[in-house]
Amino acid sequence: QVRALTTTQLNALTQDQVGALQTADLAALTTSQVQGLSSTQLQSLSSTQIRALTASQVESLSTAQLNNLEPEDFATLTTTQVASLTSTQVSKLSDTMLQSLTTTQMAALTNEQVGALTTSQVASLQTAQVNALTTDSVSVLSANQIRAMSTAQVAAVTTAGVAVLNSTQVGALSTDQVAGMTTSQVAAITTSEAAAMSAAQVKALTTTQLGALNTADVKALTLNSVKAMTAAQITALSTSQVNALETEDVAALSDAQIGALTTDQVKALTTTAVNALTNDQVSKFSTAQVQALTSSNVGALNSDQVAALTTAQVGALTTSQVKAITTTALVAMSTSQVSAMSTDQVNALTTTQM
Repeated sequence: QVRALTTTQLNALTQDQVGALQTADLAALTTSQVQGLSSTQLQSLSSTQIRALTASQVESLSTAQLNNLEPEDFATLTTTQVASLTSTQVSKLSDTMLQSLTTTQMAALTNEQVGALTTSQVASLQTAQVNALTTDSVSVLSANQIRAMSTAQVAAVTTAGVAVLNSTQVGALSTDQVAGMTTSQVAAITTSEAAAMSAAQVKALTTTQLGALNTADVKALTLNSVKAMTAAQITALSTSQVNALETEDVAALSDAQIGALTTDQVKALTTTAVNALTNDQVSKFSTAQVQALTSSNVGALNSDQVAALTTAQVGALTTSQVKAITTTALVAMSTSQVSAMSTDQVNALTTTQM
C-alpha cells in the first residue's frame, strides 16, 4: 500500500505516521519515494527502520538527507548499508556524521570510499576510527590525506597498516608525525619503507624509536639518512644495528658520529666496515675505541690506515692487537709511531712481523 503512494502523498505523511511504518513497508519503497522523504520525516525514523532500508535506498539518499539523519541513527547503519554509500555521498558527509561511524562501520568502508574522503574529513576522524581502518584502506590513502592527519591519528594506525605504506605515503609523513609513531609502528616498518625515509625523517626519530628498527631496516637506510643521524642517535644504535650498517655508511660517518660510537659498537663493526674507514676517521678514534677493535679488525686495517694512527693510539694498542697488524702495515709505520710502542708491544711482535 505504501509503495502505491505518490511522492507528494508520501511527503505529506506526519512524523508519527512515518514512525509507524513497518520495516517491510519501508523496504518496499522505491528509490524515488525515498528521495522524496523530507529531513524531518527521515529524523522520525527509528534505528530499526533505518536498518531496514535496502542498499539501493541508502545509495539513493541525497547528501542533505544523510547529513540530516540523527548521528545515533547513522551509527546504526549496517556494514552493508555503509559499504553501499557512493564516493560522492561519503565525500559530502559532515564531520558530525563521519565521527558518528563506529569502528565496525569504519572497517566496512571500501577503498573507493576511503579514497573519497577529503583532507578535512580525514583530519576530523577520531583515533579509534583511524585504528579501525583496514590495511587495504590505509594502502589507498593519498599523500594529501596522510599530511592532513594529526600525530595522534598517525600513531593510531595499526602496525599492519604501517607495513603496507608505499614510498609516496612514507614520504608524505612530516617529521612530527614520524616522531609521534609508536615503537611498535617503527618496528613494523619494512625495508622498502626504511629506504624511502628522508634524512629529515630519520633524524626526527627518537633514540627509542631508532632502537626499534630491525637490522634489515638499518641496512636499508640511505647514505644521507645515516649521515643525518645525531651523535645521540648513533650512540643509541644496538651493536646488531651497527653491525648491519653498509660499508659506505660507516665510511661517511662524521667526526661527531665516530666519536659517539661506544666501545661495544666499535667492537661490533665488521672487518669490511673497518677497512672502509677513511684515514681521517681512524685518526679520530679515542684510545678506548682503538682498544675496542677486535684482532680481526686490526688485521683488516690497511697500510694507510695504520699509518694514520696517532702515537697515542699506537701506544694504546693491546699486545693481541699488535700481533694482528699485517707485516705490510707495520712497514708503513713512521719512526714516531714505532717509538711510541712500549716494550711489551715490541716483544709481542711475531717473528713473521719482525
